[in-house]
Amino acid sequence: MKQRLRVVANTFFPKGGGSRSALIVSSGHVAGYAVMLAVTPLITRLYGPADFGVFAVYTSLVAMLGLISMASYEVAIPLPEEDSTARGLLALAIGICLVTSASVGILVWWAGESLLSKLQAGELGGLSLVFAVHLVGIGSCEAFTNWFVRKGNFVAVARARFVASVVNALVQVVLVFVIGGAAGLVAGSAAGGIAGGVYLLFRFCRCHGLPRAESVSALRKVAYRYRRYPQLSMPSNLLQRTAILVPPLTLAVFYEPQVVGWYGLAQRALIVPLSLIGLPLSRVYLVEASRRHRRGSDQLRQLFLSTAKKQILYAGVPLFFFVLVAPPLFAVAFGEPWREAGVYCRFVFPMLLLYIIATVLAGTLDVLERQDIHLIRSLVLLALMAAGLTVPWCLGTSPAVAIATLSAAGSAGYLVTIGLVWRAMPNDAGVPMPASEAVATDRHLHFDPEMPQHHPKHLRVGDRSA
Repeated sequence: MKQRLRVVANTFFPKGGGSRSALIVSSGHVAGYAVMLAVTPLITRLYGPADFGVFAVYTSLVAMLGLISMASYEVAIPLPEEDSTARGLLALAIGICLVTSASVGILVWWAGESLLSKLQAGELGGLSLVFAVHLVGIGSCEAFTNWFVRKGNFVAVARARFVASVVNALVQVVLVFVIGGAAGLVAGSAAGGIAGGVYLLFRFCRCHGLPRAESVSALRKVAYRYRRYPQLSMPSNLLQRTAILVPPLTLAVFYEPQVVGWYGLAQRALIVPLSLIGLPLSRVYLVEASRRHRRGSDQLRQLFLSTAKKQILYAGVPLFFFVLVAPPLFAVAFGEPWREAGVYCRFVFPMLLLYIIATVLAGTLDVLERQDIHLIRSLVLLALMAAGLTVPWCLGTSPAVAIATLSAAGSAGYLVTIGLVWRAMPNDAGVPMPASEAVATDRHLHFDPEMPQHHPKHLRVGDRSA
């Protein structure tokens, strides 16, 4: 029986293929999300909507700071042909992360309470050390993740995600009885990020020994070689991710904390299953698009369309039926105070579905080296979502109307992104890809460099040397 299952798995997910790699990475996310899903009904009864509102502010701030914590140098780790260059990028990214994290910790310690009180989250002002340590954790986790992606060790990446989710859930449940309030949610999230980074560091040391110190001249050379990442990739990526991270912060200014909590749970309930499809798919989309473009194939547009259809079919359709019954389902699963979050689910569903689709397909711009379009689409999206938030507030509408307007504006912005990517693709897609590596701009959805057999050996999925 076991042999038959192995044969079936190798038939549908051949070794060295993108589908198998996506399946391995996705398994870690599925297991991690399953843990979080299992404890969410308990956590929503231990913490109130206002606690989740403060927590949503914290996670948005940490995510935005995480986008600049390594100047996007970590995204380039899978690309160089030489391991020595990749090691230099790894050391550079972690070094920048340490400096950034320390600076953020000092800023929160010095003026955090006064600044965060404007977001109705002043209680976070005393957690300067948590801010700093969390940034180090998620930064090192991202950097080492890209190293193991480079080596084709997707199992390590999947296990790290699972470890982080388990630690996150356990700490959040335990701390509600120790410190209570939003601080328990914050500490759990930070512990999970640290656990993921520590696990990957341990795996790296087992395979390669302790990280070696790089010379200043070597780091300077690597930083200059990949300077396009902080110059172009980081600002564009920050703008794009800001559009999805700013709403909780803006809602915290305009409305009560429980509104932010309802919005945060609705977003979390949808983004988790959407990511189960989008994240692993994004890890292979850039590879396949790059392969077709290098070969001068005319199938790039076909790949674009088939990828979008898969996301709609496997994620969009099931979730559409879920949001129809979301309000009563939320009341039963999470408690009556969370019924309003189910209503918000209906509003934000179109925006989040288009967000995942647009983020995956935007990898086409990296293949075509059209970072200028990345910047344009990010500016358009940010402007539309800012209008979608501020106009309802100026008109004095209810939070539900404001969130519905935000979703409409965000959906329009992501449709613009998809249209710009489609127009950027040449009809014959037959222009050879420039020798320089494509800039992978999306931080939340990284791409795995599993190249075909004619590419450098260290980029093959089957390489388990890590």
